[in-house]
Amino acid sequence: MKRLNVWVFAVSLVCTGCDNNLDEHKNIVKNKADDEYSRTWPGADQPALFKLKENLILAIPPEHQQFWLQGDKVVRGKVPFEKILLVPLIGFQMFLPDFSGYTAKNFKSDFDENLIDVKYIEPANINEMLSGAPGYYPANQLNNLIQSNDVNINNFTDLFGLKCFNTIEKGNTLHKDDKADLQSKYCLGEVNRGNGVEKLLLEIHVPPYPDWVKYPMMRTKYFSSKYGGVHVFWLAHIKHLEHWREIDQQVWNYIDAWNIANLSNSERKK
Repeated sequence: MKRLNVWVFAVSLVCTGCDNNLDEHKNIVKNKADDEYSRTWPGADQPALFKLKENLILAIPPEHQQFWLQGDKVVRGKVPFEKILLVPLIGFQMFLPDFSGYTAKNFKSDFDENLIDVKYIEPANINEMLSGAPGYYPANQLNNLIQSNDVNINNFTDLFGLKCFNTIEKGNTLHKDDKADLQSKYCLGEVNRGNGVEKLLLEIHVPPYPDWVKYPMMRTKYFSSKYGGVHVFWLAHIKHLEHWREIDQQVWNYIDAWNIANLSNSERKK
């Protein structure tokens, strides 16, 4: 089997439901040629290409980004590596329960409770792992919260494999409102991304929610040592909290599967 076919097959393995997505794309093109979704669909073999660093060049399938807005602003297809633009950061989207991408049914939805929004992946300095260093290394993040008296390290509850710390003062105000404030907690979890056990710090909105809150969330922004250091920032509806570990794992499944940095130009053209 040719190397490119192996890569495409590897991508399909981590995308449960992608075959159904492709079938839907074909039906849309056939039956609704004037629809915005089908008119702007670039084709399943036209991933958008982004270079974050030498060892991290992502080929993101179109259904996992807002392709109908990208147009010709991104590089697609089997172009030489030297024509792939270096970008400071890049994001993508996926939907529970199967981590599939956009479809004609959900691509215009402003608040889809099943959306997992990976706001960005960006290169980071490996020195963030040093004790007390600025940045998003989870151990340092937690230490900063302790020093600022935001959390009590000895007062916590276990929740879905997370250690959720009670705040010393009631919550952390994320939004000021005349009627009520939105409160949050910080939860620490452990994950294994293939490079040893790493920690992850989640910020979660906690009830009771003020009336103005229609989309309570959980979110995390952290440093990982993979690929020599990267930041990852993703968020999701709080109702999926019990699946936090699967969500983070799938983020990395996609990053690893979409990374084509180890393929040569000649291998990609086969």
